[in-house]
Amino acid sequence: MKLNLLLRGALAITLLYLVSCQPNSGTEAETPEESAIETQQATDSVAQPDAAPAPKSTLEMLQGKWRHIEDTTNLLVFENNIRKEFAAGMEAWQEEPFVLSDKCQNETDKGRGMEEGIRYLSVPESDLCWLVDEVSETSLVLLYLGSGNMLMYTRVNE
Repeated sequence: MKLNLLLRGALAITLLYLVSCQPNSGTEAETPEESAIETQQATDSVAQPDAAPAPKSTLEMLQGKWRHIEDTTNLLVFENNIRKEFAAGMEAWQEEPFVLSDKCQNETDKGRGMEEGIRYLSVPESDLCWLVDEVSETSLVLLYLGSGNMLMYTRVNE
């Protein structure tokens, strides 16, 4: 009798094990690698609260109004891809489209700017090019390639 109960118990456990190992809904069972990939993808798709926001591009950082730190009459404004400049002695703002790239786009300086990842601000209509040495929320440093002058600006908050 005890043997009969033991056999029934063993049979029940074996059946439970076999049923639990069967694939669900007629699909194949996942390999451990597939399961790990799905778990990682689910983790990747969940927004991480401690994740830092993506850094802004040079174009985004340039946008706005800037004042030269030495010549306070010199102002630069970047609106989308338009560069505006005003300084003492000028009657109106000078407005021209600009291009950001890995090398100068104006005719005079076309061969300059071979360093990878460095941004150059070109105004092809005026044949001008600057190296964007630094741009942050508060400061802008440009190196004018025509003369090598370092031009430093602070952001004007209006």
